[in-house]
Amino acid sequence: MSKSRQSSRIKALLPQTITFDDSDDGEVGDGMVKAPKSRKRQKRDEDEHAPELQQGRRKKAKGNTGKLSLLPTMPLDILFEIFSNLPPKSLLALIDVNRAFRETFGGPIWATLKREYQAPDPPPGAVTSEIEWMKLLFGGSGCRMCTAKGVNLDWVLRKRLCRDCVSKVATPNRGFNQIYSGMLSFQTDKKLVLDLVLPTSSWNTMYYPHSQIVEVIREMAVRRAKGKKKGTMRVEVQKYATERKTYLEEWSKHNDVCAEWMKAQSKQRKLDAQQIGRGRIAAIEKRLLEMGYTQADLSAIRTLPCVRRQSPLTERSWKMIEDEVFQERCAIVSRLYFEFLRTLKPIEWRSYPNSRMICLLPSVNRILTKDEAESVLEDDFRAVMQAKELKKEIMDWVKAQKDQLAGLITYDSVCQQGDEKFNLAVTLVGCRVCYSSYWGPLNVMLGHMYGSSCSGVLRRLRRDGQLSWSSVGVWAAKILIEKSGLSPDHATVDDMDEKGLLYRCTKCRLFVKSWRECLQHLYFTHPQNNGAIVEVVTAGKDNRVCWSCSRCNAHLGNPVSRDSVLEHLETEHKVDAPRVPQDFCFVGLKE
Repeated sequence: MSKSRQSSRIKALLPQTITFDDSDDGEVGDGMVKAPKSRKRQKRDEDEHAPELQQGRRKKAKGNTGKLSLLPTMPLDILFEIFSNLPPKSLLALIDVNRAFRETFGGPIWATLKREYQAPDPPPGAVTSEIEWMKLLFGGSGCRMCTAKGVNLDWVLRKRLCRDCVSKVATPNRGFNQIYSGMLSFQTDKKLVLDLVLPTSSWNTMYYPHSQIVEVIREMAVRRAKGKKKGTMRVEVQKYATERKTYLEEWSKHNDVCAEWMKAQSKQRKLDAQQIGRGRIAAIEKRLLEMGYTQADLSAIRTLPCVRRQSPLTERSWKMIEDEVFQERCAIVSRLYFEFLRTLKPIEWRSYPNSRMICLLPSVNRILTKDEAESVLEDDFRAVMQAKELKKEIMDWVKAQKDQLAGLITYDSVCQQGDEKFNLAVTLVGCRVCYSSYWGPLNVMLGHMYGSSCSGVLRRLRRDGQLSWSSVGVWAAKILIEKSGLSPDHATVDDMDEKGLLYRCTKCRLFVKSWRECLQHLYFTHPQNNGAIVEVVTAGKDNRVCWSCSRCNAHLGNPVSRDSVLEHLETEHKVDAPRVPQDFCFVGLKE
């Protein structure tokens, strides 16, 4: 191997005048190269809104461009030391910078790769440069002729080709005569040529490379012409056949060595990647334990895609997964909040907000959003759940919603004062953030806020005054209450739930639902009170899964149907005539 010479161009250039061509044939300039002057932009007349636009215009931050332009001015021994720590693909990319880099670093880089990875030499007699051989061993896994990825290296063709592309550079036995019949003479038959060609396989078929076939046919023609003058044509052809077969044997053995080396390298890369992946998981687990996770929580965290990656954990990658980690920390809050609700009676927790709302309360949020460097334990959350502070914050939040709604209610027939008016079935509350197709009693809408059913949450909307009162639906509620035999001025939500009746819209004969669903139907389908009335249906069953026992927490987080809760009351609590809300209550669909 010839000794690599030091590029005089790299040595002679001044730092301020170095320019490189990005192409393979690029060379370093020999003299002072002036940067082309940038063209000035034509100043446009600005309209009267220009000052406003100017204020809202952001200044684009400039990146650190041009910092690598001084790299070739560094001493070569320092560059060699830096480049010796690069992985193979980065070294190959370094060679492709330009001709100066290629001529200066090609030989040393190959020597480094050969020493560190025990890479095999090019095959004997092959017209392959060191750079081409390096790219063959350490280059990408894509097909050289198409966009296929993950292609194995074909040592016979010395290329990475997918199975479909192999047929473009080689021919099977059956296609030989169609292509090469015009090149064969009576002395050279098909079998003799193919015996001197090293085949490859694709789709369980042997393929003979065109390059080898053409080489063999041409060389045999040369040998025949040489022996024809001496009368030793057959001897020359036989001599070439012997030499060729010997070469093919050496080539085949070399291919086996290369294949074994590649197999060992692939296995080592997998082991290294697994080791890096284990180190990443360990680093993430260490940080998560400092954030308050327990060992029991880590089993679920390990399955996250952001965790199961085979790359080292850096500060940048940690910041990229903080959102997902934050969601996992919220899962801890949700679980502990569920345990907190178990300490309450169902009549109490049925009007409590969901766990997403709890994460926004100050006592929980100040722990939830602590920096990962601070030690946060699960006991910190548990202490908040068990303290009176959380319960007070929830009550204050509910009271704030009621106070905001109290100023909106203008229905004169509402005779109850204070919080009692929110228990009336005629008091219809809706969500003004998502404008979803749900209007109902306050206790249900408190669970709707910040829940998965609120599309405003999906848009990350957070605003005060999310709930609103509707006067349009009062007539619809009055119709249902009167059809149930109750007074609109006194009937509560629990009274309507205890009735458990089903209703049919007389204009939509197929619509048969409970009073809550029928209330929404009238509100959205017949908003102008255009004579739409309802009638009570005696036949039918309420199959909604939205009921819970009020005597125990058996259905906390897992509501059941009305028939199931009545059966539970009869078998577990020996209640024959259950009442709402003393024995069972409506808790809404599972979040």
